[in-house]
Amino acid sequence: MKIKQKKMVFHNVISLKGTAKKNEWFRIAIELRNYIIQNGLYVNAPVFYQCVEGDNEAGKESGLNEYTIYMPLNRKIEVSGDVSVAFHEEIAIEEALVFRLADINTPVKKAYLLLEACASDQGYKLREPFYHVYLDVFGEGMLDIIAPIERIQ
Repeated sequence: MKIKQKKMVFHNVISLKGTAKKNEWFRIAIELRNYIIQNGLYVNAPVFYQCVEGDNEAGKESGLNEYTIYMPLNRKIEVSGDVSVAFHEEIAIEEALVFRLADINTPVKKAYLLLEACASDQGYKLREPFYHVYLDVFGEGMLDIIAPIERIQ
């Protein structure tokens, strides 16, 4: 298990926010993919997402989390105010710790604990929410967990 310090930059990114249960975030991704297809756009990098867990009692009981799904596109686009998607010319994280979760069935919380320990050891603190980059490698899924960091003063 390696944790690396890197930066992350994606250009021409479209995003969609939605609420879903823990293992159903892909439904929001499918909705975004359908928007992309319907508008003749092309995704040119891996899908990535952020998750904010339900922090109130109702959110915890329902198991619903807020997800933001991101898909980098082949070009800039104009988004009108009456659609639910957003466009970002650039999403950049200057400093982050990155951990590859090769077994998609491993609880993500374990990786978070490793990232937290590594950050603390190096004099950093983590900034949530983290980015999760979904990679399809030979038909198997894996996640790169990108945890933005800042130096402890």
